[in-house]
Amino acid sequence: MMGFRFRKSVKIAPGVRLNVGKKSVGVSMGGKGFRHSINSSGRRTTTVGVPGTGLSYSHAHSSGKKSRNKTPSTSTGITSGVGNQLSQSDYDYTNSPSYIVDQYEKQITALSQWHRILITPIDWEAKSKQDPPFQIGEMGQNEAAASQTLNAYKPSFFEKLFKKDLHRVKHLQEQVNKGMMKDKQEYDRWAENVQQAQTYVNPSPHLYIELLRQSGFFKIENELGIQIRPQIKEDEITIELVMNDALIPNEVVSLTKTGRLSTKAQTKTNYYGLYQQFICSMILKLIKDCFSILPAVNKISSHVIEEKIDPIDGHQKIFQLIEIKSTKEQVEKLNFEMLEPVAAIEGFEPKWKFLKTKGFQPLGVN
Repeated sequence: MMGFRFRKSVKIAPGVRLNVGKKSVGVSMGGKGFRHSINSSGRRTTTVGVPGTGLSYSHAHSSGKKSRNKTPSTSTGITSGVGNQLSQSDYDYTNSPSYIVDQYEKQITALSQWHRILITPIDWEAKSKQDPPFQIGEMGQNEAAASQTLNAYKPSFFEKLFKKDLHRVKHLQEQVNKGMMKDKQEYDRWAENVQQAQTYVNPSPHLYIELLRQSGFFKIENELGIQIRPQIKEDEITIELVMNDALIPNEVVSLTKTGRLSTKAQTKTNYYGLYQQFICSMILKLIKDCFSILPAVNKISSHVIEEKIDPIDGHQKIFQLIEIKSTKEQVEKLNFEMLEPVAAIEGFEPKWKFLKTKGFQPLGVN
């Protein structure tokens, strides 16, 4: 880090520590959506931003050993906080305060952009009409290629002399048989995929959950630590969303006028404001994805809940925070590229109680 003098281990940002040893300097920072590890003599990996948003950054490389004969730069050199002089070409910008702040700001922006990262529905109609890899009674591609090699084989004089031609022919024939088996597997896989697609062209409600799973609807659960629990009732779906507030940073990272890294506690207003933006953006995404994946569905009810310990009696309870009802017609009128998540959700007249300095207040407890 530039311009700093450090003790052996110093906290310099939220979840960030600088460790200075005799031979190397290491920086490590962690937390969902923001992970960065650097060692002056080893591998460096940076992953910042909310996974899956397209706004995250991932960078990994190993530092090469510096030449012992390299002359230290003087006028263009950069001096690190531990007194080592680095040339401009040696300096790693991912180690700079400006880079860390830039990635932190991208993380904050990404929290309210989930509604713009929508699933592209699978075209089951097209999949149900895919041509087979070959027609019954004809050779498949793999068998045909192996047969061509067998038919083209002409043993040499020495192969005939030492009777190696019979062994070679036997091997080529085995390759033809393997090609036949591989073609059969490909044909069976095609038949299975077509049958599945035909089932999903006009699915009945009991297939909706599997259809959502096939389309990747639940992938963000592992990425964000949330839970999505859909319930199906004919042409209406209820989505129960268990949120995770661990993605909201407790501190603000910024640059001072002199270019140093500054860390301040997040105000309650900013913290809960970010959480509200995140929840609203996520609800919009799930609603839009559901309507796209399940064309027969016309209504979606969304319930946002938190599962946590009730401080009054110490028992695990379910706190309902938000209830929203939406129709396909309402959602199709929205411009997802330009809307503001909280304002868009307010247009659905949600049931919620939100306080700027306290966040969402429970509508009920189970």
